[in-house]
Amino acid sequence: MHVKGIYLLISLPLTVISYEVLEVLNRESVTLKITGRVDEEKLRAIEWSTNKTTIVEYMYVGKTVHVSTRYKSRVDFDVDTFSLRLRNLMKKDSGIYMAMKNVEGRPKETVAEYHISVLEAVDPSLTVVSNWSSSDSCSVTVNCSAGDASLISSSNSSCSLEGGRSLLSLSFNHNTVSCTHSNPVRWRQDTMELKPLCPLNKGNQNQESRAQCWVWLPIALVLSLIIHVDVWKRRE
Repeated sequence: MHVKGIYLLISLPLTVISYEVLEVLNRESVTLKITGRVDEEKLRAIEWSTNKTTIVEYMYVGKTVHVSTRYKSRVDFDVDTFSLRLRNLMKKDSGIYMAMKNVEGRPKETVAEYHISVLEAVDPSLTVVSNWSSSDSCSVTVNCSAGDASLISSSNSSCSLEGGRSLLSLSFNHNTVSCTHSNPVRWRQDTMELKPLCPLNKGNQNQESRAQCWVWLPIALVLSLIIHVDVWKRRE
């Protein structure tokens, strides 16, 4: 599954270049198609590249396809439509992908442009940190984690953490608690029943309400936030 978006770039002298934004899950495949006109009468070559690195070069006259060693096992080129299929995409494959046509007597021209973002397929997980109950009260603390991020919260305290294109949220709803991770192409949730964690509670009293939520992030991200805040204070 992937999400598409089409955009236009306008520059002077007046030229309009359209490009497509694709958001794809890690390890999925995507097919990039030629969107501009290709006149085969004087066509010499078609070249697909990313970040100034050639992926495939197709010599039209000799009908030969040259694939970069780096991509040899992960791409398929269609000699009839000039489309490029990328397989087993990784996060490092995010970037700008372009197709250029080389026509005799003319400069190279862009006939397709894609901006690809590869997103992690992360499954959220709920674990119990601590639980305590009596006849008239109950306190449960849970850990909601996904990838390198975690949220720890006590009963009746919901919170969320947004990073890049993903969102991690932890919420309490009556007798259940939910841990949800989502991005533009994937939504996953882990839930847990609270009643078994409060065996002494009669069920006719509310859980203890204490607004507590802790956020755990990778140390690299924390350090970058500290540096950012320090620089901002110095500018003040």
